[in-house]
Amino acid sequence: MEIIFLPCQEERKLKSYYQRALDNATELYIVSAYLTHWENDYPLSKHCKTFRLIVGKDFGITRKQACRDVMKWLPNHRRAQFLVAEYIDGFHPKANYLVHQGAIEGEVAELPQLKYPATPLAGSEQFLAPISGILVHRANIGDLIQIGQPLFDIIDPVTDEHITVHSNTEGIFYMRRDVRFARLGDPLGRVTGKTAQRSGKLLSA
Repeated sequence: MEIIFLPCQEERKLKSYYQRALDNATELYIVSAYLTHWENDYPLSKHCKTFRLIVGKDFGITRKQACRDVMKWLPNHRRAQFLVAEYIDGFHPKANYLVHQGAIEGEVAELPQLKYPATPLAGSEQFLAPISGILVHRANIGDLIQIGQPLFDIIDPVTDEHITVHSNTEGIFYMRRDVRFARLGDPLGRVTGKTAQRSGKLLSA
């Protein structure tokens, strides 16, 4: 079974995933913490033997019109397979955050333990490609990084120049780009530590 967690933020590519699933799946489960709208021109394949569409309603975000649109889209014999779930604790982190902030109603679940102490936004170090070339990852997301630890190798395929990018920060490696070729100046990844080292506008950190 293939599980798709919003694989790409480009609308065109997302639609291709959805169309492929609707066209080819013999078992299809669509699960969402909430449903605010439904726009779908692709019919469900006649070869689909098992189907469920499940949305949550306990966050106060799901819209009745979106549910009506789903019912119109579904063939008559599939309408009973559209289900609404209540009390899905921890199902969607954004909705959980809104509940904790008091922005929407809901049951406040216990927050999970942090794997690493919270760090200041100004403690984030961003790494940029020093040359253009093939990108080799030397560390994994979530790794605890030490000062001087290698994070990336970049290899120029023309000159064979090889540069290793090292961390100047002790902290968590929390972001890296999932690419195999980087251009000069491209962002590669970020490590966040306890000590503030940046100032100014930090929302892009």
